Amino acid sequence: MWRHHAGMSRRQSADWRRLAGWPPPVFAQDALHRVDARSGNAVLQAIRAGALPASTAHAPHAFGRLFGFEGRPHAFDAARHDWTCLREPQITGALAHFLAAGPFARRSARIRAFLAASYECAGATGLAQRLAAAEIIAAEAVAEESRVDLIVHATTAATERLGLIIEAKFGHHLTPKQLPAAVRHAAIRRLQAVNATFLVVLPHRCAVGRHILSRPANRQWHPVSWWALLAAFERRLPAHVDSEAFRSLRHTIWHQTYR
Repeated sequence: MWRHHAGMSRRQSADWRRLAGWPPPVFAQDALHRVDARSGNAVLQAIRAGALPASTAHAPHAFGRLFGFEGRPHAFDAARHDWTCLREPQITGALAHFLAAGPFARRSARIRAFLAASYECAGATGLAQRLAAAEIIAAEAVAEESRVDLIVHATTAATERLGLIIEAKFGHHLTPKQLPAAVRHAAIRRLQAVNATFLVVLPHRCAVGRHILSRPANRQWHPVSWWALLAAFERRLPAHVDSEAFRSLRHTIWHQTYR
C-alpha cells in the first residue's frame, strides 16, 4: 500500500496531482471542505499533501471531474468496509463478482462502463469507439484465472470480442515473469493488443517499475492509477445498474489505496 511519508521529497509529494490522469486545477477551499465531508475518506488528505493552494477561482464542479461526481450516488456516499483490510485477490475477485452479477442487462452495462473507463485510461481511442458502437450480446468478468488478476471481456453482435486484462497492485512490485504470462493466457481467451487493453493498475504510476514495462514483450501494458480508473468508471456507470453494495466496495478500494 502506498503511503505518504514525512521524508518524501517535494517532487514525489506533487505527484499526487497526476493521480487522476489529468492536471488538476486550483480548488476553492470551501469546495475542498465540502468534498472532504462527503467522502468521509482520507483521499482528500492526499490532495492536501500535494499542497494544492486555496483559491476562489474554481467552483466545486472541478472535484466532480477529479473523483467522478456527476450529480448521482457515488462510491463516497456508501459506507466503506472498515472492519477488514482486503487483499489483492479479494479486491479483484469482488470487482469481478459485481461486474458479472445479476441479469444480462445489468451485467453488460457494468462491463461496458468498466471497459470504456479502462480504454480511456489507456488512451485506446480505437477500442473505445468500437465499444461505443457495439451491441453487446455476451459479457464476462473473472478474477485470478491462471494467476491473471482480472479479465473482462464482451462479445458484440458482430462476433467481435473486446476486452481488458488487469494486473492489480496495492504495494507489491511487479516481477519479470508476471506480464508475459498474463499475455499468454489472454491469447487463450482471444484477447490481444488488437482487441484488448492491458493495464497495470496501482496506487501511483511512478511505482510501476519502468525497467519491466520497457521490455519489448511488455510494451502493450499501460500503467494506470486506481484513482484514474475508479474515477473514470464512476463517470460512466449508469445509476440504474449500480448498487449500494457495489458502491461500498469501490469506497473501500479508494480508502485502502490512499488512506
